[in-house]
Amino acid sequence: MKQRLLCVSLFLCALPSIAFAQGAQGEREGVYGSVGLGHGSYVLDTYSYSIQSVDGSASSTVLSLGIEKKSFKQSNNIVYDVGGEVEIGFGITGAANGFSGSGGSQVGTRVLLKAGYLMGEGQDKGKFVPMIGLGPYFITMNVNQVGNYIYGLQGYGGVDIKLNESIVLTPQAHFGIASYGWSDNGYQNGQPGMFEFGVKIAKKF
Repeated sequence: MKQRLLCVSLFLCALPSIAFAQGAQGEREGVYGSVGLGHGSYVLDTYSYSIQSVDGSASSTVLSLGIEKKSFKQSNNIVYDVGGEVEIGFGITGAANGFSGSGGSQVGTRVLLKAGYLMGEGQDKGKFVPMIGLGPYFITMNVNQVGNYIYGLQGYGGVDIKLNESIVLTPQAHFGIASYGWSDNGYQNGQPGMFEFGVKIAKKF
């Protein structure tokens, strides 16, 4: 319960910057709500004094809901976005120690600051926007009543594809850069891993 409250708190902390950021003028600029679907892979390297190595890995299908301010700042063809997401994992499968078994629950949150380049000329300018980004994340997974936690700094890569004036499709990936983690069965022994990829669709409010 405490971990879920932490996820919600981190997400709420991002909302003021999204709501009050001053945007550049243009068709892309605005506040968007998004829904995404993807696949996640996670690795923990932990140690317990009683049972020694407690390494584990897991994967899941991930559903995300988010809100972001696109083009809150623009400099020539460079645009900046800021946003936050919450995610829920389904169909968790794991192997080894704390991740062993299937089922369970997964909840996470992330905040991202992204920069992108407006590709194209004339009416096609901004139809494709390659994006990179950085931001904090926190994920908690409970498998077989064993809690597993991964958090830290993540990297981001994706491409915004404008379908029309208010809808954007984005193939994307998130990956851990400086990550930390632990399990109810052990303390961190080595840096954990996080990699999620999928697609999201966003609609301008």
